[in-house]
Amino acid sequence: MKHTVALLVALLLAPLAAVHAADNGVKPDVLRQLAKLPSININFNMGFQSTDFGLGQTNNVASRSETELRETLKSSPSNTTAWCELGEQLVARAARDHLHMEHFKIEDFPALLAAVQAERLTRNDVQQARQLMNEALGCYAKAIASAPEKIDAYLQRLNCRLSWGTCLQALLDTLDGKKPNLSQVLTPDTLDDLQQAARICPDKVKLQATFFIYLRTSEAATKRDGVHRDKAFAAKSQATMAEIRSRLETLASRNEPQLAVQACEGLAMTELVFGANDDAQKYARRAVTLEPARDSAWELLTAVQIKAERDAELLAVCAERVKAADTSRNRYFLAKAHEQLAQYDQVLEQIELILKREPDNFLAATGKAAMLLRRGDDARAGECLQRAATLVNERTDPAQHADLLVLQAIQALLRGDRNTAELHLGHALQLDEKNRNVRTVLRALGP
Repeated sequence: MKHTVALLVALLLAPLAAVHAADNGVKPDVLRQLAKLPSININFNMGFQSTDFGLGQTNNVASRSETELRETLKSSPSNTTAWCELGEQLVARAARDHLHMEHFKIEDFPALLAAVQAERLTRNDVQQARQLMNEALGCYAKAIASAPEKIDAYLQRLNCRLSWGTCLQALLDTLDGKKPNLSQVLTPDTLDDLQQAARICPDKVKLQATFFIYLRTSEAATKRDGVHRDKAFAAKSQATMAEIRSRLETLASRNEPQLAVQACEGLAMTELVFGANDDAQKYARRAVTLEPARDSAWELLTAVQIKAERDAELLAVCAERVKAADTSRNRYFLAKAHEQLAQYDQVLEQIELILKREPDNFLAATGKAAMLLRRGDDARAGECLQRAATLVNERTDPAQHADLLVLQAIQALLRGDRNTAELHLGHALQLDEKNRNVRTVLRALGP
């Protein structure tokens, strides 16, 4: 989540002051060692979508107006589908009429926060949206009361609480001069909705794994905060987690490859999140064995090695993955693994292979510039940096764009142009305030 503009400026100015305070710069060989390939994210999402369970296929928000739904519910107050549709209509109206957006997602929070700070959104706007959200929650409660064994309303209410409830409270906190807090999303109510949905759909792996992770995270947070709930609740949570793990193990052993591989991934994710790397590797490896072409299983197996900081094992996994599917993305992971082991000739070899296939590959073009800077081939590095800069567009990952700017800063510092370097580093921090490569260069420049 992005910080406020004021905080961002503070973060920006502090390190740049260090740049100005540097003595006579950094030795060129030290600067060259700071040139890194752009980062790349593990692409694995254990979260669930409503469409995973058929939700949205039968509930078409646009099919009936709010007025029509209210009339229907007058004559048929136990119509579960109508209650769910009305809830969705109320949520849509809150977004459209009070937050001034077509649809609302948790990713929209920074824009909403900026709108509140710029007074484009008022307290009344936020309160009206919250009132509609509460009414929608009431609709979902009535749908659940009418059909407690249907999953739809549980998931819709869960989504409403997780996204709307948390964000609207954070906006109100901001209006009250408090620091917005988006971390308190795992309330007993949200956990209860997840548990009920998991009970209704015992074969839905993503749902089971998500509930396990949320429940365990909630318990861990309670212990960290020093707030001890009664022992019966803790014991109940432990029993629930043991039940889910057993359920996933059963699914993983079923003679249904598609279901089994999903369950292995779910088990791997639950172990990985909480640092049980060996168990996570066991399940991820099993998933890859069950379905060698499954990208998500490879992503998990790769993530395990990265989190455990097993560089040699990471290289072996990435090489094995390229054999299973020789894609540019997999080649780039292999290049990153070679970089971890300082095998720079092999890094450049993989980068060149990618560029031969995809001359417009941003990551490869930027990565080649990094390797050339390391080698001292500044002229060719400059050409690659210029080429990479032309490939930046609105779809470019901000963190990866920041990595390119760091390389441009290093290039400027090598030619003694500190002003340009400062501009690049400042822009990089605006894009990715926690960028490690930026911080590394700033530390090297020193006070």
